[in-house]
Amino acid sequence: MNVAVENPKPKRDRKAKTELDSRSFRDGAIYLFKRADYVKPTWFCRVKVPNAKGYVSCSTKTTDEHQAFAFANDLFNKTLVKAASGQEVNSKKTTIAIKEFVTHIKATESKRATTTTRAQFLEKTATFFGSKRLKEITTPTLIDLNDWIVANSKKQSLSPNTIKRYSTDLKQFFNWCLEKDYIEKLPRFPKTKTDNNRRPHFDNKDWRKLTRRLQEFVKADYPWIVRDRKMLVNYVLILANTGIRVGEARNADSDEAARVASLAGRWICVTDRGAWSSLPRLLSSYATHALAGEFDAVSVVDE
Repeated sequence: MNVAVENPKPKRDRKAKTELDSRSFRDGAIYLFKRADYVKPTWFCRVKVPNAKGYVSCSTKTTDEHQAFAFANDLFNKTLVKAASGQEVNSKKTTIAIKEFVTHIKATESKRATTTTRAQFLEKTATFFGSKRLKEITTPTLIDLNDWIVANSKKQSLSPNTIKRYSTDLKQFFNWCLEKDYIEKLPRFPKTKTDNNRRPHFDNKDWRKLTRRLQEFVKADYPWIVRDRKMLVNYVLILANTGIRVGEARNADSDEAARVASLAGRWICVTDRGAWSSLPRLLSSYATHALAGEFDAVSVVDE
């Protein structure tokens, strides 16, 4: 039995990255060229300055030869100033590094809820950085970035805590750049003024008020309501005793709690391992035992 086999379509040969046309200026320090694999005849430039390692190569984004030379000549002068001041002329572009970092965190931290928000923020900052290179970023640059972020926000106003969170995201990005050897040291971040949001002290008077009100709260006509309110009371007392947050208590797990002995007496020790699952009745049960005198106190510690 003969089976007809269709001939596969011949692959189109991609044009090699050869130069279609080129120009040289300043004894070869400025080199303009067009690439044959580009449909649009855009001029590219390659700049080499004395006493500098490597060269700078980029697109002039124009098809006009005179505009391309003006762009390349301006780039040559800027690069010459950098080389004379001891700066590197060919460090990695910030926008390219941001793209690499965003790809990295999306691949390695996809399960974290904040990954998408961080990625969106960093991609937004790429507009500000533009053609800046990583080693050109200094403290004044970061101050200008903060002003730019505020000016481009919806209400054109951001709280100090929000700016602090953005700075944390940027620090993680620059730390990653340091590990990748894109930069030699971290830029110094400007200090952020924070509001004094310290909570008032919870004293014995507040504690007596809380326990007194809770004793009245559990009084009800129906036993199932009494039961539910007692569980809520125990839940509130465990929060007051330990100082843990509501989300941590709501997601507590029996594997993260252990009864330990201490010199001060009998304690319930809840260790924070950073991976809570949902079992709020556990804490309610512990609080009941503590109030009944089985334990002297309830404590939360970091493992």
